[in-house]
Amino acid sequence: MVMLPVIGLLSLLLQGAPGGAGPDPALRTTYRCGGDLVVPVWASGAGLDLFLDGRLERLVAPRPSQPRYVNERREWRVTRDGARLSIPGQSDTLRQGCVPDGHQSFVPSIGPQVVTCDDARSVVLRPRLEGLRIDFQGESFDLREVPQPGGILYLGAQRQWRGRPGGFMLSDADGSRVQARNCRWVGAPESARLEGTVSVNGGRSLPPGAIVEVRLVEASRADAPATSLARQVLIVPAGSVPLPFAVTYARAVAPMGGHYLLQATASVQGRVRWRTTTAVVVLAGEDTGGPVTLVLEPMR
Repeated sequence: MVMLPVIGLLSLLLQGAPGGAGPDPALRTTYRCGGDLVVPVWASGAGLDLFLDGRLERLVAPRPSQPRYVNERREWRVTRDGARLSIPGQSDTLRQGCVPDGHQSFVPSIGPQVVTCDDARSVVLRPRLEGLRIDFQGESFDLREVPQPGGILYLGAQRQWRGRPGGFMLSDADGSRVQARNCRWVGAPESARLEGTVSVNGGRSLPPGAIVEVRLVEASRADAPATSLARQVLIVPAGSVPLPFAVTYARAVAPMGGHYLLQATASVQGRVRWRTTTAVVVLAGEDTGGPVTLVLEPMR
């Protein structure tokens, strides 16, 4: 697995953001859980994301004062010498504990980030396990990390994304043709919030400990699956219905003219038991993002 050197990437972020700070970083740590199983973990705020079984999962801390993170499928407990992975309320799923393998690096947060370039073009960066997915002029492509002295090179079959003293540059894989130059963070990405409540049809309650996930998605194309732009994961406390939510998103990833929806699901023990069935359109026309009500319907 290719990991990011701390000094190199911090230098690269500073190069890409002269005169202003880049987006808030999240700390990535990789754990070795016996044998060759490596679990990358991104810690941010009162939660963390871990990559396991081919998927990136969000876990949240029910009590911020305790080093314990859960979702409907997993529990991650930080111990004195590492961490333990288990099923919530059940036994450990890994026979051996997870030990940090010494690789720590600052990487952009899990959500999409936007940089602007000299010719007013924008590039959307979506961090992946070992690299980036880049959206540029209606096309998406994946690049892998290639550590370089003094910075990081992201390389693919047809394109590369490289840090330069003036910022970042997108070019052909061999560097011969530049497609976007002097791309840089312009301060922290401007963000906005969509707030509201989640309730269950008929005024019913959700069981304590259920996992509610609220997503902002773009559904502009009828022939393509909806794209998730932002999300919030909540653990239902006892007697808390309706449940308030606040989804924070980068304004640059939801430009005017798109078709945006808020969706919600509620899960118990890994199974989705409730979901929204009515499209809740947001950010349309003069919509200023006022309180939204999401109503969950039981799955049949």
